[in-house]
Amino acid sequence: MRCAAFSRAHTQWRIREIMGKTEKIHLAETPEEQKAWMAQWRSAEIALRQVKREELRAMTDEDAVAAFNALETPPEFAYGV
Repeated sequence: MRCAAFSRAHTQWRIREIMGKTEKIHLAETPEEQKAWMAQWRSAEIALRQVKREELRAMTDEDAVAAFNALETPPEFAYGV
């Protein structure tokens, strides 16, 4: 099973790829930039759902059970942190 940090990074990368946004992330500093950032991530909800569906379809039964069990397990035991 992949570690959680890799999965999050991969998911974020896939969302940017699907949305056609591969540039580096810029921190929003002004209220206008913050509003635009929030709008971008709200629109990313659809892409996130698509990526999650793909990840779930690719999981084996064993991986799904391990992921479910990891929800109740402290990260240092679940992912070997």
